[in-house]
Amino acid sequence: MSDTIFDEDFDNDFTTKSRPDFLTILIILTWIAVGFTVLGSISSFMNPSSSLDQMDEAMAVFEDMPTDDQLMVDMMIDVKVFFQASIDNFKNINLSNLILYLLEGFAALLMFNLNKVGYWLYALCQVGFVIVANSFYPSNNIMTSILIGYTLFTSSLFLILYGVNFKHLK
Repeated sequence: MSDTIFDEDFDNDFTTKSRPDFLTILIILTWIAVGFTVLGSISSFMNPSSSLDQMDEAMAVFEDMPTDDQLMVDMMIDVKVFFQASIDNFKNINLSNLILYLLEGFAALLMFNLNKVGYWLYALCQVGFVIVANSFYPSNNIMTSILIGYTLFTSSLFLILYGVNFKHLK
């Protein structure tokens, strides 16, 4: 009788679901990205004039560009319009990204605890990043297209990689 109790306890201790190493690595990478972005957003909220001054300096470089090549001029105009939209919507973009990254960090915590809701919250955050880019940046702009393309690529990549581990989530 005592042998069966011991065997049951022994089996329960070693058959519990554990987090796969790959999922742990993905979550750590997500937390690193969230940490850097949240710190950057907070520092730009605390000292917005410094961030805006840096953007103004970057825009001043475009004034000295040669105007010989029309394609180059068109690209520079797109970049300038993109930077101007960044300056005009500075607080809205930073606040939106801060909220989405905090939610993404919470989603990673849920996935760390093997909760399926974390995956869906993470997916919702990725959709939110695309919506923010479409909302605050000019449409039909090369820089906006690059930003959205990069966001879609990295979001899709991580959603697929997290999806591979979806079966381990409860």
